[in-house]
Order: sequence, then structure tokens, then C-alpha cells
Amino acid sequence: MPLVSDAVFLPSRMHIFTAPTTLAMPTIAMVKAAPDVVPQGMDDLGHTDLEDDVEFDVDGGDSETKGSRQAKALREIVEETIDRVTVRSIQLTNDILTLFHGGGTTSNPNRFDAPSASGTTAKAVLFVFIDGAKRAGLWWPLTSIRRDGGLRADAENFLAWPLRITRLTPTGKPPESWLADGLGTTPATP
Repeated sequence: MPLVSDAVFLPSRMHIFTAPTTLAMPTIAMVKAAPDVVPQGMDDLGHTDLEDDVEFDVDGGDSETKGSRQAKALREIVEETIDRVTVRSIQLTNDILTLFHGGGTTSNPNRFDAPSASGTTAKAVLFVFIDGAKRAGLWWPLTSIRRDGGLRADAENFLAWPLRITRLTPTGKPPESWLADGLGTTPATP
């Protein structure tokens, strides 16, 4: 594998867009235009905390080696993994509170009423990583979004609502797609 300096990314900025799970995968043109142009059918999640990095993590993935009396290592069995990311939204909006609580009522002016029990919200999510003029998009067509702990009300920082975005497995679609220049089949140059 050659060294490709143009393929190295320093994601100094990132935008997270949410959409209904029925929305088609965005195009590379949409990723390149973001965040100046919000991809059609999507909503920008808004400001997230600069002090706490966006944490991509995985649950599971443990492995066990199985063998026989004749060969101690015949096969490695790897447990399924569950990908997730935690972000801390610092915007007090109906959309953020609805994602945080898994629902709620916004029918009264200047008021948000949380449901009696927290739940989850199904959304498609597009992460757009920005490195100068370069863009890369990570598309999760089906996720579950919920609170990931309590509200942070630190006098030294912004109010923050921790949101856990868990990648789920959709039917008939890949669970994850990357969109960036140079990926996949590259058209031949004349």
C-alpha cells in the first residue's frame, strides 16, 4: 500500500446531520457542499462541545480462538460489534431535547415537556469531517439516538446534552458508507 499524503485527514471541524431513515444516501457533491449547503432532507445537529471530543467507540468484538487436540488454533471466533458515537450538543432547541429525551411535547409556546420515560429516536446520520477544503462523509442510514448520561451544567462551560448515536443494521443497505474523493472505483482519466 503506497503512502498517500492527500488521503490523510485532520478533522479540525465536523458537522453532524440527521434525517429520516427513509432518505437516500447523500452524494459526494452534497458532502463537498456541506456545511455551507445543508444536504437536502437533512437537519444540522448544530453546535457540539469543543472541549469534549466526539467519541467514536465500539462495543463487543471480543474474540476466542478454538482448536482441537491436534491443532490448538483452528479458528478465531469474533463476536459482533456495535458502533456508536457520543456527542455533546450545546444548543437548547426542541430538536435537541427531543433527541435527548426520545420524544416530548412542544405544543406550548416557550416550553418543552419531556416524556415520562426516556426513549430512543430512529434517524439516519451523516457525519461530515472537514480538513481545510477537503471533505469526507460517513453515512449511517439507520441509527438509534438517545441520551448518554445527564445534563452537564458546569459554570465554566456551556450547558451540554450528551447524545449517544448507535449504528443499527438496516435491511437491504450497507450499515455504513464513506463518501470522499478517491474512494471506490475511480473513473479513468483520458
